[in-house]
Amino acid sequence: MPKKVKVKQAPLVVGGYFAIPHQVTGSIAYRSLSSHAAKLLIDFGSYYRGNNNGDLSASFKIFKKERGWKSSGTLARAIKELIKYGLIVKTRQGGKNKCCLYGLTFWKLNEECALKMDIPPTVKPTNNWKRFEPLPNIEESQARVKDRVEKEIIRGIMSYAKNYAN
Repeated sequence: MPKKVKVKQAPLVVGGYFAIPHQVTGSIAYRSLSSHAAKLLIDFGSYYRGNNNGDLSASFKIFKKERGWKSSGTLARAIKELIKYGLIVKTRQGGKNKCCLYGLTFWKLNEECALKMDIPPTVKPTNNWKRFEPLPNIEESQARVKDRVEKEIIRGIMSYAKNYAN
């Protein structure tokens, strides 16, 4: 009788997790981030619960206590950098007794947060970070189209010749 092999179970993850799509982490925008901005993106993700995109705040007081940030200036520069590279969007401008709110652009802005936001929720992600991806080479695209059209013309002629010969 063969021995039964025991498979070790992976330990359960306690709490939630935050996924960043590979398309984002491989993008020029993400790779251009400073280490502080990349850390802030992860910190925003630690507060993302799947239904609160657009309701993410970056209060220095909270980030200092809970996430280890040491300088409000560094936090402000990191926020500006994430906005510049299109990885987050400001959903509400802060002011008297209100903090600024942000949303991750690679996930949709949730309907549940609509009353708190200055901008409308979205049905799909805005993907503002894609603005930094290079555009396709026009000459190469035109050459591929020309080759494809020529091949289709030749196939059409050969098909016509075959049908005419019969």
